[in-house]
Amino acid sequence: MIRFTDTMGSINIHGDWKVYDLQESHSFMSGPIDQDGIRVYIFLEILDIHSITGEASGSKYAVEVSMVAPREVDEKEKASAKESLGWPWDPFNPGEPSEEQMAQILFGYGTKGSVFSQAGNSLRTITRNAIRAAQVASDSISSYFDVRQNQIGSTAWEVMTGDILAPLFDDRSNTESGRLMRKMYGIA
Repeated sequence: MIRFTDTMGSINIHGDWKVYDLQESHSFMSGPIDQDGIRVYIFLEILDIHSITGEASGSKYAVEVSMVAPREVDEKEKASAKESLGWPWDPFNPGEPSEEQMAQILFGYGTKGSVFSQAGNSLRTITRNAIRAAQVASDSISSYFDVRQNQIGSTAWEVMTGDILAPLFDDRSNTESGRLMRKMYGIA
């Protein structure tokens, strides 16, 4: 069973979800999962859409499960993520981040592969679904690497390793939105 820890280090959750006072968003992180020579961390993010947007229409909550593979990300992408998120977080300890901290930095920066997302009004139901999806993902990590993540065809692996624009340079972006993106970037 996959276990998540609050990224702030205060709450542990697993199969039994207990609803607590959610303020806008909250994220949880699994411990490292090693499979096929690749180490990933799985994140569970919960958003209170109504408190974020200030609107009371539509789904109240959204839940997303993502994977981050810090060892697979190139140093340039890591440096950009650290700078963007203001590393070091502790000015009295300016060393390099641990692998776990780097996973959190990359998650915050968006260098993550999406595994599951759902919106709804029952936090308990959508969180249970997300935990189930995270468990399935943790059992077969590599099966999620080839899943398309965006309109130009970037795979989860490309997004996780910071190479989100890779499809612009091959035949996968031979769609209307892909051709438009290639024109925007001056590639076509």
